[in-house]
Amino acid sequence: MEGRRKFLPDVYTAARILHVLSQSPLPTASVAAAARTSYEKALQYLTHLAQRGLVASVDGRWHLTKEGQAALLKLEEVVKTLAGINLSDAVRKRR
Repeated sequence: MEGRRKFLPDVYTAARILHVLSQSPLPTASVAAAARTSYEKALQYLTHLAQRGLVASVDGRWHLTKEGQAALLKLEEVVKTLAGINLSDAVRKRR
């Protein structure tokens, strides 16, 4: 099959972005800084997450949808199980 490969997001990066947005709606640049990724990568993830119905952009600021909040809760459980840490602690420590 030729053409572009389907975007396969890194789950930990997606979880960090969702966690950041759980605090407050933010513009793309602020999401990138808080999630410790580049602007381009943050925009790629936000676009993908929006296509999946997990985030939405209103007036240039991204926010979680109800579906995004539910997904974040599941991802927090996975991160805690796999890494033995709370996602909120992991994001805070690396800022």
